[in-house]
Amino acid sequence: MWSSVWLILLIAGLQVRPPIGATNPQRSSIAGAVIRPGTPPPKPAGLSNVLVTLQPGNQTITTNASGVFQFRNLPPGRYTISVSRDGFVIQEDPRNAITISGKALTLIGGENLRDIIIPMIPSPVIPGEVFDIHGERLAASLVQAYMRHYTPYGPQLKIAKKALTDDLGQFRLFGLPNFGEYVVSAAYSDRDRGSGLGPVRLSANVSKADEGFGTVFYNSGPTITYAQIVRVAPGTDPARLSINFIDTPRFKVSGRIVPNVPGTRIQFALRGTNLADTNYSVGTNSRGEFEIRGVSPGVHVLLATSDDYASDVTPVAVTDENVDRLALSMVRAVDITGRIYIEGRNREVNLSDLRANLTRSGLDTDQKIQSRVAADGSFIFPKVGPGEYDITVDRMPQGMYVRTIRANGRSLLEGQSRLEPEYPIEITIASAQAIVDGQVTKRSDPAPGVQVVLIPDPTLRRRTDRYVVEFTDKDGNFQLNNVPAGRYTAYAFEKIEKDAYYAFAYNPSVGVRFQDRGVTVVVPETGVKTIELRVIPVEETIGGMQ
Repeated sequence: MWSSVWLILLIAGLQVRPPIGATNPQRSSIAGAVIRPGTPPPKPAGLSNVLVTLQPGNQTITTNASGVFQFRNLPPGRYTISVSRDGFVIQEDPRNAITISGKALTLIGGENLRDIIIPMIPSPVIPGEVFDIHGERLAASLVQAYMRHYTPYGPQLKIAKKALTDDLGQFRLFGLPNFGEYVVSAAYSDRDRGSGLGPVRLSANVSKADEGFGTVFYNSGPTITYAQIVRVAPGTDPARLSINFIDTPRFKVSGRIVPNVPGTRIQFALRGTNLADTNYSVGTNSRGEFEIRGVSPGVHVLLATSDDYASDVTPVAVTDENVDRLALSMVRAVDITGRIYIEGRNREVNLSDLRANLTRSGLDTDQKIQSRVAADGSFIFPKVGPGEYDITVDRMPQGMYVRTIRANGRSLLEGQSRLEPEYPIEITIASAQAIVDGQVTKRSDPAPGVQVVLIPDPTLRRRTDRYVVEFTDKDGNFQLNNVPAGRYTAYAFEKIEKDAYYAFAYNPSVGVRFQDRGVTVVVPETGVKTIELRVIPVEETIGGMQ
């Protein structure tokens, strides 16, 4: 069934031969095709305009009209090929080392791989329809799909997709990020419409929702606790959901800001929502008072901001009555300065390529402040409000990591830090040169397509950049490169939800549960550590790692 693909690759190989005299036996290449299996049947079709990324090195290329890609002039080593295209997801095939993260492979010097096939299938869809409390189809209702998202502070339900119902009350949540488990809700009010539409406006013939109906979760649950899980799996037709609003009370959240700062806006969102992305806010009146109406039961968060002041993120639980007399304390926002240093100066790093980040810590919300780094390593976070923050650095060169973060003589590396403007942040980055490799087995046989994770020492488990992850190749072998020095515990998971290994940071029982399969690894500054791991089968991780 692959004959057409082999022909494509053969032609591509003939077209990309290097000129005579330009061969280098130590350099290698990878050529292949991204396909859509079974279209047209029974032969697969090449998929064009797929972004193909090769790591390490972050090389990218787009497939041609036949789905073909090629990377040339590569040194030997371990690589992962990942693919991305709107409306499609990778089709996992662990036996051939193809996982949700891509395909893992090993190149030896002078090797030219020509037969890499990566299948992609249409991304999952959840269709359905929404009815009001009288059983009538409801247009312009906001429908949202949530997916469990693991963080080092605990699991959150994050919005994966949102849409409005059409004039027949129907919706189609397409382009979902992964197959798996979702929670779906429907909301109907002017405020909910505003959060879904942003600057877009509905036509004049669409009725105003006013306070509308209370948010309802499939299947008719008034809060997310009672939501029925919606499972989407490859190769199955999506279930069509019917969501029916129920006649439940809605409540009011009101309060004031202290002191009264003119021009303050109150952002309001469900707990776990990124406040930076919310489209809804209310202003305060001349006395600094605010009121938010039509609030459904659940846990929400508020954040008050003005040009020069901000409050802390404040959670509020709405149960069965109005929430009144909230007081949000306004604090003058401050500029936080800092500098990035390179330890040892053993390699050239363009510091202006880096980005320094502040992220409010915890489960209540994610709020990220990013700063460009100057050529001398200096940066500034403008108008930072009160709260606890994690500090990270993006766009790090391959093989570099954040070794230390300090201010006023204290370490901020462990996270959840309150910052003081009079004490600049000092970040040191260094080279990570160690390697951890080995093999994973399942009942004495090699285990391909298995996720290997190095879990850092408990004091660093809130730092996402200290988890080192790789997948085994078709022979069950793995190689983790550029590992920062330190103490880790290694595990191999046959199948877990995305980022589920962060559960080790907040739930000690997870470590106890898998302790017989964990291997302690003390990683030196340089050198190679070789270990053997036994796979933790999928049967032990079904339902998530809570």
